[in-house]
Amino acid sequence: IYIVGASAVKYEETQLVVWQALMARMTRECHLLHGDDEGFKDSVYRFFADTGMQDILPAIWVANELLGTKFHVDTEQANSIKAEERMNFMVQIVFHFLRVVSQYAPLLLVIVKHQFMSKDDWFLTHSVCSKIQQGELRNVSLLLAGWPQRNKSYSNRYSHRDAAMCYQAFWEEFCGADDTIHLGGGGGGHGHDDDGDMLHSRFNSTSAITVELPRWTKSEVEEFLQTEFDIKRCSPLLGKFVHNKSGGIPAMCKALVRDHHLVFVKNGGNLDCSAIERLGDLALGFTETDIHFPIPASIQSYFCKMMDSLNDYDNSQFVLITLKTAALICVGQEFQSLAFALDTLRACHPLFQHTDDYFNDEFDDAIEILQFEGFIRQGSFDELTSQRRPSSSSFYVFCSGFCRDVVYNLMLYKQRSELHKQVSEVLKKYDELLTASHMINNEVRNALTRHEMLLISDGMKSNYEIEEEQKELLLYTKNHATATA
Repeated sequence: IYIVGASAVKYEETQLVVWQALMARMTRECHLLHGDDEGFKDSVYRFFADTGMQDILPAIWVANELLGTKFHVDTEQANSIKAEERMNFMVQIVFHFLRVVSQYAPLLLVIVKHQFMSKDDWFLTHSVCSKIQQGELRNVSLLLAGWPQRNKSYSNRYSHRDAAMCYQAFWEEFCGADDTIHLGGGGGGHGHDDDGDMLHSRFNSTSAITVELPRWTKSEVEEFLQTEFDIKRCSPLLGKFVHNKSGGIPAMCKALVRDHHLVFVKNGGNLDCSAIERLGDLALGFTETDIHFPIPASIQSYFCKMMDSLNDYDNSQFVLITLKTAALICVGQEFQSLAFALDTLRACHPLFQHTDDYFNDEFDDAIEILQFEGFIRQGSFDELTSQRRPSSSSFYVFCSGFCRDVVYNLMLYKQRSELHKQVSEVLKKYDELLTASHMINNEVRNALTRHEMLLISDGMKSNYEIEEEQKELLLYTKNHATATA
């Protein structure tokens, strides 16, 4: 029996959204309860009485929130029952239903979007998993799905800290690095027999396993587009753009192509999107470029909250300026560039000092934090070859183009202008050295051209625009501080 329940699209502190949905589907599909209003209430009474759960009947009103019933609430009794006792009653009800159903067939419960679960939903989920792990609930499996949150500051990505602490407690009890399976690369959204065998070999009736889905390759992104739009082929530029911006993360691919601001057109079996295909290289004079591409609200919100999570670090301001400088360097490089050399970032850093050991330690620490938090990753050998970088030069890659764009767009024009100026000065000195050595590098000159163009563009913003930008940033900060308080 396969039962699926999804959380709300935003955090609700105490609503049992997930388990109410699970119980509704389970009781309906297994024909345990039936009728409307009074008839449904009678079937609940009969179910508990017939299955040996008479002890719950005096406090049957506790099931109202869980089962959607309207039993009379005894005010005096309700006031005497503490919140913990109320939740324990709900746990008993859930366990009883699960035991009854699983007697007849294996039961698989699936919860998606766990990142928005309420505190009460987490309590019930935690309790059910404990019973499964202890062997008290047999023939029952639970799949909990959501976006990965492995950093210490993930509580800042939600509206309420209590729910985040529930997730942390759940992770510490049931999950760990030794129990994590990374599904094979190249298998991004499409199952493989070897992955299935691996999961089966690691699984037993009381175990907990963490499964991480890999990023999609370019070919898998194109396959997704073909399936999503029911086409035979899609524009190579379109496939490349979606993969670049999403970083191959399946959820971001879907959020991008399903954004209502984009219009996709089927043309003779091909898929085209004019908003994407007309984007060009800034150095060639195109005003419409990927820097100004509208970012879907859900993706922008996600990366904004990721940036907020950096505030928990003691050196948060140093880490943040390092991230901003890296994003700005990439924007100034070739079209849709996500990679940057570590030496270049170090030399262009606003706080760089040649002989300052303190700076070097802080810089290395910042790179480790940005990796750990999921902003950047170290470049692979294949990317090293495609970027034509010398093997001695360590380089890193943004996890997705949208990550780079959000970081860049959140900077004030004045700050961007100053950073573009600083990077331009460093590149100009480097270009002069190369020219003097008769080693002209067109990539360096093109990057210098882009930075100078962006410097002029950002520097031309009016004082009114800058003031309005600062007001928006202040308003965003206040709203987010209120939401996380």
